[in-house]
Amino acid sequence: MSWLASLFDAILTGIAGLAAAVAVAAWCVQLYHISSREGASGFFVVGIGLLGGFVGFILGLGISRVVAARPNPGFWKAFGLSLVAVLVLGGIYAGVARLLADVAPTLNGHELNLLVEVRLPPGSPDPTNDPPDKTFLMLSAANAFSYTDRKSERGKFDLKNAKLVNGRWTILGSVYVFTGRGKRTISFFYASKDVGTGLPLDLPSSPGEKYKQWSDWTPSIMGGKPWPETEVSYRFKIEEIIPDPIVDPQVEADAQFNALTPEDPLYKWIGYLEYGMPADKEERIMKVVADHPADLAVLIRDTDAGKADKAWNAVQKLKTIDPAVIEAMRGAGEDIAEKIKRFNEMKESDAGYIDLASVIRDRFVVWHRAWWSLQQVAGTDGRPLLEEIVKLARVHPESGHMQEVVLDGEAHLQGLTQLKK
Repeated sequence: MSWLASLFDAILTGIAGLAAAVAVAAWCVQLYHISSREGASGFFVVGIGLLGGFVGFILGLGISRVVAARPNPGFWKAFGLSLVAVLVLGGIYAGVARLLADVAPTLNGHELNLLVEVRLPPGSPDPTNDPPDKTFLMLSAANAFSYTDRKSERGKFDLKNAKLVNGRWTILGSVYVFTGRGKRTISFFYASKDVGTGLPLDLPSSPGEKYKQWSDWTPSIMGGKPWPETEVSYRFKIEEIIPDPIVDPQVEADAQFNALTPEDPLYKWIGYLEYGMPADKEERIMKVVADHPADLAVLIRDTDAGKADKAWNAVQKLKTIDPAVIEAMRGAGEDIAEKIKRFNEMKESDAGYIDLASVIRDRFVVWHRAWWSLQQVAGTDGRPLLEEIVKLARVHPESGHMQEVVLDGEAHLQGLTQLKK
């Protein structure tokens, strides 16, 4: 087997090593939660990939030369052995990475919380008066034989619901089970001092269904004798973290709409009015609107712009219009005119100048459309009020907002003139 064949084998093995290393590195990014900030995860994957490619090249070259020196050498034989070596080495690295990673255990596909009930020594002060930021720790040692704390997760106490049972305070708490690795312990802190440090947590790395029931009080024995009542003890169980079901907003909105009754407030009904909605749904809404003209009149004059907008939109769809609705719409237009008068007294440098102009423009755009429909259905002469609004809006021609009011108002007036011809 020639050196040229060995170099070709080394190059192919290097490519295989690079691919395997990239796959393992990408898995490690998820496994160790390596941040993508400033490209950290990308640099990690690229660096490990290049290292894997270099190692693969060396392996391929070395194995091919060993095969060349033995009986029956051949390129495919050398490449096959090199590829197996890369895969085995990649598998070893992946296995070690998994063993050293903090992977949260799951049950039925759900991550877990550890619920604890802490029993304080007799004579401990009332915890319900303690600051609400009191916490405890679940710690993980480096391995099952180590007592050196490597990593921890902070849990929370429910101090407000602490109970006094047989002269001893018990407090509920919870903490996320962040890892199944290493020897895990619990440490409690209370009243500015440790009340239980390094208490053993007898929870396997992959707990089953039986751990959803409360454990016995632990610790139970110290130095071959029963755990003293004067020391803190606790019991625990796990609970699955079940995410809220994903609900289609449209399905939920349809269900809420279908649950409406004619006795519900009118603003709830007209809140569902929208452009392009199904005809049967719009018909159902407008029947309720037509049956409650007094309520519609109140909403037309509502100071809440959102409710008023919906009410004005509803007016555009009415086939008959009650006098109370006509007067309410006239009052809404007069309110717009009053706002323009107030705006005309302001200077461009005054605080709120732009905000008020924006409100007037937005109010007028919706109102004049409803005012147009009202005139066509009820035969009301709405020209005088509209002419007054346009006249007032011309006072500040430098305001783009007022220019829009003038343009919309003039188009409205021209439309009325054409209808009379």
